[in-house]
Amino acid sequence: MGCKSQPATNELTQEQFDNIRIDGILKLDIEQTNGDVEEMASLFGTPQSMVDKGVEIGEHTRKFVYVNNSCIVFNGLSSNLTTPSISYFNVNSITINNQTASIGDNINVLGDDIIMNENVDGTQSIIFSLFDYDGFSIIIEFDQSSDLITKIEYFVWT
Repeated sequence: MGCKSQPATNELTQEQFDNIRIDGILKLDIEQTNGDVEEMASLFGTPQSMVDKGVEIGEHTRKFVYVNNSCIVFNGLSSNLTTPSISYFNVNSITINNQTASIGDNINVLGDDIIMNENVDGTQSIIFSLFDYDGFSIIIEFDQSSDLITKIEYFVWT
């Protein structure tokens, strides 16, 4: 059994990455809220729930969950040395390179030249990353028989 190296990714430039829209909102605008409750509410409305964790140990994160089940997590909220940033999201739609994909859409809405990633379990997914797998990855999972999108997530690998 061989070891799998880095996943096959669809590489994005910094400008393309900054122009991603999450549930219709520019990712850069979301990041500029720094996880502030009022500023996030101005973009998405009042969250269904919000959870703050790690405050007591200096690793403050804040998770926003919205009525449409979208979830956005910020980390770095307790540090004066770093700017808070999005560390995770799970959303209903994403726009990348002016192509919008939503849960339930066929993966072909992303275009014809998309690179497929072979997962360890034999399924495929679509990964978009900042530059060449720089630790900032959007993962689009889809039903392998129908090609319908089932999940849109973003992770920061640290």
